[in-house]
Amino acid sequence: MIDLQFGDALESLKIMTGNSVDSIVTDPPAGISFMGKSWDSDKGGRDQWIAWLTEVMSEASRVLKPGGHALVWALPRTSGWTQRALEDAGFEIRDVVTHIFGSGFPKSHNIGKSTGDPQFEGFGTALKPATEHWILCRKPLSEKTVAKNVLKHGTGGINIDVSRVGVSGSDPNHRSIASKKTLGTTFGSKDEIKSVNTGVSQLSAQGRFPSNLIVDESAVEELNGQSGMSAPKAARTGKRGGTNPAHMSREKGDNAHQVSEGRWPEDLGGGVSRFFYVAKASKRDKNAGLDGMPVKQTLGGGGLTSCGDKFGSIKAAAQNHHPTVKSTALMSYLIKLITPPGGTVLDPFMGSGSTGVAALKCGFHFVGIEKDQEYYEIATKRVENQALSK
Repeated sequence: MIDLQFGDALESLKIMTGNSVDSIVTDPPAGISFMGKSWDSDKGGRDQWIAWLTEVMSEASRVLKPGGHALVWALPRTSGWTQRALEDAGFEIRDVVTHIFGSGFPKSHNIGKSTGDPQFEGFGTALKPATEHWILCRKPLSEKTVAKNVLKHGTGGINIDVSRVGVSGSDPNHRSIASKKTLGTTFGSKDEIKSVNTGVSQLSAQGRFPSNLIVDESAVEELNGQSGMSAPKAARTGKRGGTNPAHMSREKGDNAHQVSEGRWPEDLGGGVSRFFYVAKASKRDKNAGLDGMPVKQTLGGGGLTSCGDKFGSIKAAAQNHHPTVKSTALMSYLIKLITPPGGTVLDPFMGSGSTGVAALKCGFHFVGIEKDQEYYEIATKRVENQALSK
């Protein structure tokens, strides 16, 4: 089932049936007037913006089944606003998934250059963006326990096993007695400890427990280097035939071994990054299904122009010119984490349709809402193309 709606999120949600969707995965505005876009305005200030998102997410909560989870994107700078709005809308905050990436550009103004004073040379106004938040929240249960809620509505839990991060044959998953005590798994006699340890090893063979941290390929290189456990030389250089994750995602897109599914290939050796990896959106990923759509040149949100005094950078012309396209791999991972099998995913801020593409690719139903005409047309083409490819 696909339901794509053109219009305002609040008005569209008001006419939807209550308790009709299983999860929400969405990327709402951040309230910082990103690239001067009116849809990202602060609505007049902090309180006004929180009130606006509260009203929208209250309707989204009404549509969500009891115990249903939502993953809501937020910029760190205004994530406090977003969390407040979600709580005011009736959601319970369960966690915050932090996505680390290396592709952000600093939106900093060179104070020394603008003042002409050497003592302020090297001073700027902002840090390089390298993280985004996905706030994990849940609509309150209607039953007394999660188990009873799941039996009645199919919602209430998160899908741990389908979201486990794969491990390689070279990783024995051994834990020390000290770490097992920390996990609360080594109480009792030596025989009881031995039995528990065997169970832990068997469980570890399924893959690593999903965490609240995700990294992209550029962060992978940095983390592996700092851990002292990096990939083979051919992989690091990105030469053709190597196993550099960035190289693989460019060359093969979503078919890049296990990388695009948030898993770390065995031939990449060690490194802390192998636990949490997910690929960023490639050009192929962004433009899939948009053949025949017009190509448009837009400004990006980061860096400085060649003049050195204006924000924004010229982006490569593309059919999907939405400024914040999320990768299908990332959205697939998030959707599978919180959506029951065969469930319906809602995105009230659909943008260019990445959530919808990922939902259909993973075998879920999708409801999307978007009020920008250009983005709605892009999303429709991408989602319909994915539906035809199934």
